[in-house]
Parts: sequence; structure tokens; C-alpha cells
Amino acid sequence: MIWNKATAHNFYDANVQTACMNMIALAARNGGRVALSSLAEFRRGILRDAADIDLVKTAHLARYKPNAYGAGDWQFPGSSNFTVEEYAQAVQNGTAEETERQKIFALIDSFTQRGLTNNIVLTTVFDIALDVRLIVDGFHRATALVILRNAASTHLEALFGSQHSIELIELQSKWAHMLYPCDFLHFCATAP
Repeated sequence: MIWNKATAHNFYDANVQTACMNMIALAARNGGRVALSSLAEFRRGILRDAADIDLVKTAHLARYKPNAYGAGDWQFPGSSNFTVEEYAQAVQNGTAEETERQKIFALIDSFTQRGLTNNIVLTTVFDIALDVRLIVDGFHRATALVILRNAASTHLEALFGSQHSIELIELQSKWAHMLYPCDFLHFCATAP
């Protein structure tokens, strides 16, 4: 994948619903001077082949592995974030939530039967201090792509040959864990 410079506006357009963007907007509405571009750098890249999916499969999700008591969420001690690869395995072996599995399998069916009917955008944040990438928008799409990568790469290669693209837009910052505090909590707690 070849990365190009992107802007806060690109990130905002792809990811308007997140708590991070809502915090920035709230501060601005209340007279605060917040420039996300002063806290982070932005980049975008087009995924061009199956090897580029490897970057996606190692990213983490705001979905959590259960702890020893079976509780899986950011506020439960011992629960930690899934990687996309781990979540793809949970979807395939039936341990992920059924509604999530249905959404992901519907995407896979769509990708294999119709290909890409529009551009796919995945939005990530990369915390430079923690060396952690988190998918903040597009986790169903990312999981479907990883399952295709692992199971049926001929379908995945057909997607890359489409007139539409699979794009990654990323915020990089040493402050990403402060912009998404709940989703980075486990990484902050276990950082050296």
C-alpha cells in the first residue's frame, strides 16, 4: 500500500459519528480552540492486494474478548480488544454475536456475488506511543475482507480489480489513546 497525506477533514468525513469527533465539535461549539490537525497527522492509502489486508488483520477493534468470568467489554478487568484476525475467527467458529455474524456474512455474500458496488472506506487511528492501530469505523467491512483473505483469495483479488477501491484513512498521533480513551484502555493499562 502506498500512503498519501490526508487531512482532518478527510478523517472527519469518513468518521463523523465517533466520540472523538463529537468531543472536538463540542469543544469548538463551546468556544474552545481545537485543531485536530495540531494533535495528529492524517494519511490515506488504497489497499491494492491481499498483502495489504495483512495490515488490516493486525489492527484492533472496539470489540472485546471475554475475561475469566465471561464478561467482554472495555470496563471489565481482564477483557481485551480483539484483533480483526481474532474476531474473524470468532465469526467463523460461531462465538461472535449472532447479529454481528449475520452482518459480516451478508457483506461476504455481497462481495463474492456482486463485487464492490461502491468504494469501501475503513477508518483507523494509530497511537504512535502505544504502537497500536484501532479500527474506529468499518469493522464489519474489515472483518469480511480478512475472512475473504483467509478463505477465498480469488474473490478478494476480484475486489482489487474492481473500478471501486478499498481505502484506509488513518489518524496518527501519540494522543490517539486520549481521543478514544475507552477503546485504548487495555493498551494503556498494560503499557510498559
